[in-house]
Amino acid sequence: MFIVACVFLHKTVKYIYASFSIISFCDYQGDQAPSWYFTVILSIFFVIPSALFGQKSFIQEGKASFYADKFEGKKTASGEIYKHSKATAAHKTLPFGTWVRVTNKTNNRSVMVKINDRGPFVKGRIIDLSKSAAKQLRYLKEGVTDVKIEVLIKVDNTSKNKNL
Repeated sequence: MFIVACVFLHKTVKYIYASFSIISFCDYQGDQAPSWYFTVILSIFFVIPSALFGQKSFIQEGKASFYADKFEGKKTASGEIYKHSKATAAHKTLPFGTWVRVTNKTNNRSVMVKINDRGPFVKGRIIDLSKSAAKQLRYLKEGVTDVKIEVLIKVDNTSKNKNL
């Protein structure tokens, strides 16, 4: 019996998922099976806090608003064209391309959006969402709601190769 431990790491903002498997390689002599096969004897899945690996999460709470209709089709700070139907948002400091989960604290509904613009520039607000994202969070009528922002995938724009 040959025993191997396999590791699969998947990094997220808060956790790293790992899987360890012990595999048995056997020589099979039957007519209907290949000359070798392997069997997973033990598989263990667990979650490791990413803080152990030096990865820090970003969580922010405050007020969210959404883009007015007049911005449809206009260019955002990242150069993308704003569309109400896309799950995008404006944030003052997060890098463009960063994916965040925005949770409406009033009804606990969440949406994932990509940061592609700067703003909001209204005191007390931390994020401006596309109209479709605001609709999923169910605050179109109110216009503004209390939210929690959690970074899911942060993009490092400082090391971009300008030749690409």
